[in-house]
Amino acid sequence: MKCGKTLIASEVLSLIYRIENTNKKYKEEDIENNYVEIDLQIEVKNEKYVAGRDGSKKYLSLNFKKLIQKDLTEFTYLFKDIIFEIIDIKKDNTGRIKTIVIREKEKDKENIN
Repeated sequence: MKCGKTLIASEVLSLIYRIENTNKKYKEEDIENNYVEIDLQIEVKNEKYVAGRDGSKKYLSLNFKKLIQKDLTEFTYLFKDIIFEIIDIKKDNTGRIKTIVIREKEKDKENIN
């Protein structure tokens, strides 16, 4: 997994499940209580965004914890036409992934015509 890689909704769903399973596994194995869960930040375009308006954000973040508590088949349905892109992967000093940020990919202006 690297920055710039694009993902479709089903791949994002797979990533959500993998992160959740990894978090569960390492939390169970952690006897010293040092494990910090991997955080997945999913950003989607704010359809009500207005440039220059105070408090208006171009992207909205979906809460990973709330997502995994819901029926994730709805996620695939809602975002089936959206391409996501990995924009950042943060690691700790041991090289372990701490945070993955994915964002709805901007559509190329050339392809809109």
